[in-house]
Amino acid sequence: MPSLPIYQIFLTTIQKRLLQSVPPTQPPPHDSLMKTGDFKKKLEAYIHSESANLRRHGSL
Repeated sequence: MPSLPIYQIFLTTIQKRLLQSVPPTQPPPHDSLMKTGDFKKKLEAYIHSESANLRRHGSL
């Protein structure tokens, strides 16, 4: 009796074949920097709105 279920072996085999057949892609450096900047802006806006909510409710 195999220790792994047959479907898990099947999925692992498919994953390995897919990883071998698809070359790894690198995003352009400016793209990742832009995403980081967007994330930072969204994070700062979220922190600002949350702290304003807390101040309004007297928790801060």
